[in-house]
Amino acid sequence: MNAVTTRTCNRIVARYHQSEQIYRTIMDKNSKLYVILGQSILYYGGAQIYYINKKKYLEKLGWTVKIFSFHTVGPIIYSEFNAYRDLIIPELSLPLYYFTASARSRLLGKIESYMDAGSYNEIVIESNWIGSAEWGELLASRLKARHVIYLLSETNQADLSLDFLKYKLDRGELSGISDHVIRSLFQDENEVREDLIHPILAGSFCLSSPSEKEDQVLSNLLYRKLDYTISYYGRIEKLSCKTLSEICDFVKSIKKDVLFIGLGYNNTQELARFEEIVGGAPDNMRIEFVPAMVNVPKSFFELSDVIIASAGCARVAAQQKAFTITVDTEKDDPIGILGITTSYTTSNPNPTNASLQGLLKDILIQNNYRKDDIDISEYEAAREKAVEEFIKFIEPKNEKTYYDFENRVVMKAFNYFTIRMFVFRLLGFEVVAKLRTIKRKLQKYGK
Repeated sequence: MNAVTTRTCNRIVARYHQSEQIYRTIMDKNSKLYVILGQSILYYGGAQIYYINKKKYLEKLGWTVKIFSFHTVGPIIYSEFNAYRDLIIPELSLPLYYFTASARSRLLGKIESYMDAGSYNEIVIESNWIGSAEWGELLASRLKARHVIYLLSETNQADLSLDFLKYKLDRGELSGISDHVIRSLFQDENEVREDLIHPILAGSFCLSSPSEKEDQVLSNLLYRKLDYTISYYGRIEKLSCKTLSEICDFVKSIKKDVLFIGLGYNNTQELARFEEIVGGAPDNMRIEFVPAMVNVPKSFFELSDVIIASAGCARVAAQQKAFTITVDTEKDDPIGILGITTSYTTSNPNPTNASLQGLLKDILIQNNYRKDDIDISEYEAAREKAVEEFIKFIEPKNEKTYYDFENRVVMKAFNYFTIRMFVFRLLGFEVVAKLRTIKRKLQKYGK
């Protein structure tokens, strides 16, 4: 090859590399970052499935996804979360007013260090509970990002954040899994404009698919079938003592042998509150608790005569043509049989006189319903629509302005929480965080 040809080839190669670099730079500058501020990537749960499925969906659309959380105790079960282990920030579990301005700035700087925010020309932050929403708003103001609040929990307490939440609602930047979730945030529902309440079905992302593979523990229970199998499907911490007691009362009233399966505990400590109920269960009832699992076998839905569940778990069960009794997550009262007598899974806007024992009798003893009667086609159409609604939810609707915490009541709360702040500074973050966790569990299990 002569010198001229060599120089020509070198120029071509150089221009190629230059063009490739320019292309990468353009692509980097046009890339998008989606930041989720959630609660936990540990153990199992509907929120975890929501994060995984939403991450996959957003990545197909070209987003880079970062998931921050604050729960620190427990294993990472889903491999998709391994990349976010370092993004567990326990301080995100505490309100802003626990920290000085400099401490808040340092914490936000720490979060930013995991983002490389300058590499993106579009950033969206999604907060999934009220506590992280305050941090999300501060972070968004620093990054000039869009910030939306999408509440995954059925029950939320606005507390000092009420004014902030009204601000986000007015801007179209607050939604949740149901209109009840949004309304319950505000003490006076008359202050909430109807046109601002736009719930989005979480089921568009948080439904898991049953597995064809058997689980040995479940198989040992299910295939030694008694007369009836009544199951609970979901996080065991959401199963109330009231519900289990009513099931025991029903079993006591019939002359049949019944297996009760509670599927969904993350650690055995969650079962301690049921000890008295289990000890007093009727002789014709066997109670078994099974750990949560990534993919529940189809046989669980096929061999359970009735499943009691809420939210996404109820939808999964009904999809498998299982008789599914949904329960109001706030009142612990039965709502109805999903796909037959009700379409609601977390709260009941039209309360009835239905009792759990009455519904169990209708299904098991009276045989009033057939599995072919289960119809959730309306919900399936709503799921597809919800994906579109999520995209519209994060689209720009107005100028990027942010709530001014520094000059609002939330940050002035220090004046009213001197003792609490003193304890926080004295004991340190880890001790206070553990005490808050214990308090929440006592409140929840005290139902």
